[in-house]
Amino acid sequence: MAQNTYLRGKWILDTEVLESEMLDKEQKTLDMLPPEKKEEIIKDMGSKVFRFFNNGSFNAYFSFRGKQEEVNGSWTLDEDGTLWIITDSDRKAYVIELLKDERLILVPEEKSGLMAKLIFNKSEKP
Repeated sequence: MAQNTYLRGKWILDTEVLESEMLDKEQKTLDMLPPEKKEEIIKDMGSKVFRFFNNGSFNAYFSFRGKQEEVNGSWTLDEDGTLWIITDSDRKAYVIELLKDERLILVPEEKSGLMAKLIFNKSEKP
């Protein structure tokens, strides 16, 4: 499947569109914070990196409150285009809204967190 090939590699969350893709309620909450706290949260969100490997393994890393975090697991892509990311503690489904050579847009099937969509730019190929 062509999507499989495009998906492999390292993807970095696009900080340029980060705030515009926040859910309205979360955007209002974020806007009420002191500027330095808001900046810290946006910086943490913008540090998110997803890596999809040829062998089906998955790795994500990001900052959270100044601490570097890493999550490992696996990924699969259903025939209907649903991307599943499976870790020891979680199983999340994403609809792939867009997947091209350098751009990936994921829509979580279950809305949680601040983002309605995750928009990534490809950093490197596998």
